[in-house]
Amino acid sequence: MAVKTGAIGKTYPPTVYAVGREKIREYALAVGETNPVHLDVRAARAAPGMPTSSLRRCSRSSTRRRRS
Repeated sequence: MAVKTGAIGKTYPPTVYAVGREKIREYALAVGETNPVHLDVRAARAAPGMPTSSLRRCSRSSTRRRRS
């Protein structure tokens, strides 16, 4: 059976939405994350924040079209 290639290179506009702490906790548990920063509110508040420049780089790289 041939692999459908019609979606290769397809892009979508970036979307911004708020993610609540419960969804972060659910995701962390689903992927087996054990770091308390993702599971405990006190640990998350005590942790240093992630620089927003890192977030921008991650979101841009995930929407860029890959070159072969």
